Amino acid sequence: MKNLIAVLFILSSSFSAYAQFGVAIKYEKNNYREWGGLELSENDLLFKNDLTLGVNYWFRLKNRRIEFLPELSYTLKNKEANIDGIVPTPTFDMGLSRIGFQFNSQIYPLDLEGDCNCPTWGKDNEFLKKGLFFTLSPGVDYFVTDLTFEGETIDVDNFVSFKIGVGAGVDIGISNLLTITPFVLVNFYPSVNGALINDVTALNCPTCEVVDRNTLNTQISAGLRLHFRPDYKY
Repeated sequence: MKNLIAVLFILSSSFSAYAQFGVAIKYEKNNYREWGGLELSENDLLFKNDLTLGVNYWFRLKNRRIEFLPELSYTLKNKEANIDGIVPTPTFDMGLSRIGFQFNSQIYPLDLEGDCNCPTWGKDNEFLKKGLFFTLSPGVDYFVTDLTFEGETIDVDNFVSFKIGVGAGVDIGISNLLTITPFVLVNFYPSVNGALINDVTALNCPTCEVVDRNTLNTQISAGLRLHFRPDYKY
């Protein structure tokens, strides 16, 4: 037992010695192309705005300024309710949230061969050179759906959708332990399952022909990341 405790202590000490992590908040604007103009909601576009929270772990290539931040994220539930006639009469409520993973890869083109021992902002006031990066961010989201129609809960399948994102950002060093990074991404979802929208359409008009509403989504994401480096040695 003592040996096991000693091994666990060594492993945990080694991990904490190199651990760098971050948290992020993102405001996202969606464009589910096939879900617009359906008159299901008082909004022109369904689920048009999201708020997403994320946590990430940081590592980098040894001899190049290419850094990796695999991230787990959660998008707060986005709800829509329809209106019927002159007096608002909710007949359904539907919700959509996401649990995601993305592998953020950051390339620093102005300092690609730099010898930086990140954080980089402490070096000779080269703020833009050291901090500007471009991002490539492949990922996958698990969409969690719910639907209530006339007070009755309707089963709708959850689903998975892949995405790819590109963007840019800049690291702003607050101290050797903390960085603030504003960034912008454009995420492209080539195929988002339309089961939720199909079901709502069928429930609202049982005699109508239901068209498959699988859709692509072009999403603009603007965010702010806090990056912590407790392993930094003065």
